[in-house]
Amino acid sequence: MNTKTLSEKAMLAALNISVWDRFKFDKKVSNEVATQHNTTMKAGRYNKNLLPFEPVTYKAVTALAGEARQAHYSLTLPWQDDGARILSCANWTNYTNIIRGVQTRFNSAVQDFISDSPACFARALRELNGLGNAADFPTIEQLKGAFDFRVKFFPFPTAEDFRVALQPSDVQMIQEEIETNINATLVQSMKEPFKRLHDAVKRVAVTLADSDAIFRDSMILNIESLLDVLPGLNLTGDPQLTQVCDEIKASLVVNPDTLRHSTVTRASVAVRALEIQNNLAAFMA
Repeated sequence: MNTKTLSEKAMLAALNISVWDRFKFDKKVSNEVATQHNTTMKAGRYNKNLLPFEPVTYKAVTALAGEARQAHYSLTLPWQDDGARILSCANWTNYTNIIRGVQTRFNSAVQDFISDSPACFARALRELNGLGNAADFPTIEQLKGAFDFRVKFFPFPTAEDFRVALQPSDVQMIQEEIETNINATLVQSMKEPFKRLHDAVKRVAVTLADSDAIFRDSMILNIESLLDVLPGLNLTGDPQLTQVCDEIKASLVVNPDTLRHSTVTRASVAVRALEIQNNLAAFMA
């Protein structure tokens, strides 16, 4: 696929979230353990939990961080190892609405925890007992600086972006290599939608094949959610992805109560799910 065309259909999105780390290395205890066992601290380190009672306000922050990362991965495709992922223009509005909504709730939760932190740290000191040390806990200002939530967008790279003072033939050779590498990475990225479908369909196949297995409505709802998201991730216009999505929608999106109460429907959907699962495995290969 021409990278210039792709740069008009997608961008790169990098989500960066940081949360105050409640674990603290305790050199004194690590040394004591090493001495007790006649070894050195290289054999192990003791990290104490500065919030041993899991405050609700802190858990709310970490839960929202997890929710944002899950949404980020769900609506994007892998790119390279620098943390940025491919975001299609088709998913832009949905992505920004979801991420900004989580960001607002994250910032509010952080403020709640910071307000709660003096009481949390006082209780933690009591519960840590001999392991407690007031110097281990951050000040309010330090705590504020330990939390961050930001998303950055970058243009999708193209071979034409490469311009240096070399001979035209050398520039062309490098541009062609860049184009080849980008396309190779994109091929790998486009395997992810098939993998997501494969995992979801496999769960249906395995669960429904066992007539005694109990399942939640989310098993089918997860597939419906995937079918809503994946068209926006089909950056190359892969007809196989479109076809398999249509097949799954027609064959597997069945009312969960019907699957529970009709053994005939359950068995037929299980067989069809296994067929689609095997086809998806072939696509990924």
